Amino acid sequence: MLATLLFSLSLVGSQTAPSLTPGKTYDMPKPGRFDVVTYDRKFHRVLAAHSAAGTLAVLDTQSGKVDEIETGPINGVAVSNKANKIFVGGGNNKLVVLDRETLKVLSTIDLGGPADVIAVDSKRGQVYVSHDDGTEDWVFDAETLKPLGTVTIEEAPEFLEYDTATDKIYQNIKSTDHVQVIDPEAKKVVATWPTAPMKSPHGLVLDRRAGRAYSAGKNGKMVVFEIASGKIVATLDIAPGTDQIAIDARFGRVYSPGTDKMTIIDTTGAEPKVIGDVPMPHGVRSLAVDTGTHDVWVVYGDDKSSHIAQFKAAQ
Repeated sequence: MLATLLFSLSLVGSQTAPSLTPGKTYDMPKPGRFDVVTYDRKFHRVLAAHSAAGTLAVLDTQSGKVDEIETGPINGVAVSNKANKIFVGGGNNKLVVLDRETLKVLSTIDLGGPADVIAVDSKRGQVYVSHDDGTEDWVFDAETLKPLGTVTIEEAPEFLEYDTATDKIYQNIKSTDHVQVIDPEAKKVVATWPTAPMKSPHGLVLDRRAGRAYSAGKNGKMVVFEIASGKIVATLDIAPGTDQIAIDARFGRVYSPGTDKMTIIDTTGAEPKVIGDVPMPHGVRSLAVDTGTHDVWVVYGDDKSSHIAQFKAAQ
């Protein structure tokens, strides 16, 4: 079912409006909250871990078709372009592998513990699966699905990203307020960056063009690292309670949803700066960006309904 968002997008605060306007809202077949979201540009799909429903929620943004693929409870979702697979995992202690085109389940792998965020090392064709509140990342070959061992990390990992420029993986650790740097060749942590004054780091994105990492905390702070040195070059005030954040590097924006609003950061200048906050539907904590259209897709739900909503960024 297609609906239109009816709330206003007046800017919170006195800064210039960030030009993010509501588009279409799609009602999903099953109710409940979501976790991680990603956007698959090849197939024009929003892929959302519908954790409360035990499904992978799918929206075809061209046709408007929605679907819920039975996976069991999942938190993380990632796409391997080279292997043409989707990887999801969560509270059922399994990694579920789907065909990227058909969305059919190809394999289910026992993990020995609950999974959280998932990322792909595109150089090696390897998949990193975070042990939810654990002290390790499980590593698999994306093609063969063969287990390749583990990486020992600090307790309670959150979002992680692979950087092609440095050939490193950067991962938030919420229990210690750190970003840990992983060498994927050696499969070990090679550096640890404190995030103070930001606490409980969750969302993480890389601005590969500028060589910066943006790490967002639950306490309403975001820190920006210079990747080459590991030094904090900026600290920003954001909406508190954030989980996932997203970047549109070509458009020069980082989006950070929090409690009932989304903070928008301009990354184009010598120093990143907050443009302003935009109201969001209650419960939005996760999002993905279609970098082709610059559309921002958010998800939210409760025990009665769930939705995937489009916001359009002015270019």
